Amino acid sequence: MDIIESAIAILKASNEMAAVVDAEFAPVWTGNDAPEETAPEGLIAPDGSTLVLPLEKEAGFRTRKGLTVRVTPLHENGETKGYALRFSKEPPGLPLSDPARMQEFFFAMGRIREHLSGFTQLADRLLTDGFNGISPQQLGHDIKLGTLKVLASTVNLSELSKLMSRESKTECIDASGCLTKIMDYLDPIAEANGCEIVCRLGGEHLTCLARYDELETALLNLLVNAAGYCDASHKFIWVSLSCDAQGYTVFTVSDNGTSADIERITEMSYYGQREYAGGTNETLGLAAVRAFAEKNGGSLEFAPSETGGLTVTLRLPRNTGDGVMTFNMKRMPDIIMPYDRQYCIIAKAFDPFIKPKE
Repeated sequence: MDIIESAIAILKASNEMAAVVDAEFAPVWTGNDAPEETAPEGLIAPDGSTLVLPLEKEAGFRTRKGLTVRVTPLHENGETKGYALRFSKEPPGLPLSDPARMQEFFFAMGRIREHLSGFTQLADRLLTDGFNGISPQQLGHDIKLGTLKVLASTVNLSELSKLMSRESKTECIDASGCLTKIMDYLDPIAEANGCEIVCRLGGEHLTCLARYDELETALLNLLVNAAGYCDASHKFIWVSLSCDAQGYTVFTVSDNGTSADIERITEMSYYGQREYAGGTNETLGLAAVRAFAEKNGGSLEFAPSETGGLTVTLRLPRNTGDGVMTFNMKRMPDIIMPYDRQYCIIAKAFDPFIKPKE
C-alpha cells in the first residue's frame, strides 16, 4: 500500500469531509460531501495569495465558497506523491484561548469606561456650575454623542462575536449599490466634520459573496477608521470599487495621512493574537473587518498611501455563477435611526449631529 492508498484508507475511516489529490492536484478520491474538484488557484491563504505547487509543509487555506481547508503534503521516499485535503465549515481562525479572550475583554471594557467617564465629568460640571456656560441644546448634544461612542465599542464587539461564533448564509450582494447607499448618508456627515470622501465606482456593476449587513459594517469601519487615524489637517479619503483577474471584488480605502505604522496596524487587526501598548486605540473595527473578510473567503491587506497614510484593500469573492445564490439589491432602510449601528460606528471619528453647512 503506497502513501496515497494509506491516506485514503485513513480519511475513509475518519468520516471527515476530505479529499486526496495527486502531485498535480488532480482528484484521486473524495468523501463525505467534499468538493469534487479543488484547483490550487481556488485555495486562498490568509495573506490573500493562492496555493502554489509544490507545497512542502502543511498549511491552511479557504475556498471561495467559505470552507476551511487543511492541505497536507504526502511525501514518500523524498518525493511529493500527492496531498490530503481536510475541509471544515468552522469559522475562520483558531479558537481564542482564555488569556487572549480575557485580554481582549479587558481592553474593550477599558475603552468603554473611558467614554463613560465623560458623563461623570459632565455631571460634576452641572452639579458645580449648573447650566452656566452650557446650553440645554449643547448638553443634549454631548450626551447623545457620548452615548454613541460607548455603543460603538459594543457594536464591534457584537460583530466580532457573531463572525467568530456562527455561520451565516452567503448572498450575492450588490457591492456597487451597498457602497452607494453608505455614501448617501456618510458623505454629508463627513463633509460637516471637515472631511472629504471621494468615491470611484468604476464602470462595471459589481457583486460579491457575503451578507449585506456584514458588508455594510465592514465598509463603514474602513471609512471611519481612515478618518479617525488620519493626521492631516484637512482629511481626504478615497474609496474605490473594482475587480481583479482572480475573481475578486476589490474595495480600496486610502487617506492623506503621513505617518501610518503599517506593521503595527496589521498586527492589531488580528483579534486575539495582538499585544497592546500604552495609548493604543481599540481597533476593533479593523479586527472585525479581517474576521469578516476571512470568513467569506476574502482577504484584508494594508499598505502605505501615496502621502504616507494608510491604504486598506478588502477582497471578496465575486459570484461565479456556481450554485444557487440569494440576490439582494438592498435591505437597509432609507432612514437610519440615531442609535442604529451605522451611527454608532460613524461616531468613532465623526460627530453625526453637526448640521451640514448650507
